[in-house]
Amino acid sequence: LQGLIQLAAALIKWHQGKQRGMDKLARSSRTLLAGIAAEHPRHLGINLTDLLQRADTFFAAPPAPGKADPVPVLPIRLDFG
Repeated sequence: LQGLIQLAAALIKWHQGKQRGMDKLARSSRTLLAGIAAEHPRHLGINLTDLLQRADTFFAAPPAPGKADPVPVLPIRLDFG
């Protein structure tokens, strides 16, 4: 849960245009989520492997704030099947 909260906080920092805070939160989120994904790639209905790949892609070259719709930037997809 903490990794997801940090990911959300990183996106808030991106939206605010605060690069340093975004980078720090994105790294700490990735560390936490990757630790869980190593043993449980799907956890609580979330495909963590996919989420980490999309987060890595986004944070590697984030669009300028205001140039992308913040809602669908990194949607979390739940699949309990």
